[in-house]
Amino acid sequence: TLCDGILFDSGHEADRYLELKALQGLGEISDLELQPQFGIFACEMASGRGIQVASFKADFRYFDIAQKRQRVEDAKSDITKRETAYSLRKKLVEACHGVTIEEV
Repeated sequence: TLCDGILFDSGHEADRYLELKALQGLGEISDLELQPQFGIFACEMASGRGIQVASFKADFRYFDIAQKRQRVEDAKSDITKRETAYSLRKKLVEACHGVTIEEV
């Protein structure tokens, strides 16, 4: 779906972008970022070093002014939410980065 000259993976994601853009215009959120990347790391047993083995791209990251915290969102369908690979990547990012990925 094309919106504001940006190609989104779905109409649902484009609609959420418009909602967040409106919230930013009202001053309720700030620092809206599209498609933030998160590395997924594993521990190299011999050295104890973390090495990046994959990455995860969320749909949105922004600062919620009322809650005084950063939020990360992923616009997903009910079918995608149940996919094993997606669920595993989501859990790994949350563990590696100390964030909660909110599915909208």
